[in-house]
Amino acid sequence: MSRGRGAGVLVAVLVALYALSLVTPLVSPFARYPLYLVKCGGQPVVASDFAASYTYRAPGSDGYGVTILTSHFFCTVAEAERAGFRRDTLPPG
Repeated sequence: MSRGRGAGVLVAVLVALYALSLVTPLVSPFARYPLYLVKCGGQPVVASDFAASYTYRAPGSDGYGVTILTSHFFCTVAEAERAGFRRDTLPPG
């Protein structure tokens, strides 16, 4: 196998693994975060519908970050609120 073809195969495998991670539970939020960094032009609002809580945390707020419970990303707080999410008032844990 030539060096150029080997690199092409490696790239194809890596792209396939990334695509698979986008739909894999517990991994998907971490794989989708970089896409929303680009789409939003900065850190997105992260939201969770775990246990029907429908809460979000905005960049800069206590406890902001992507977790395995993150289910949605929004570019603005207004988008999150229009989608039925409310600001998370629980202290970070």
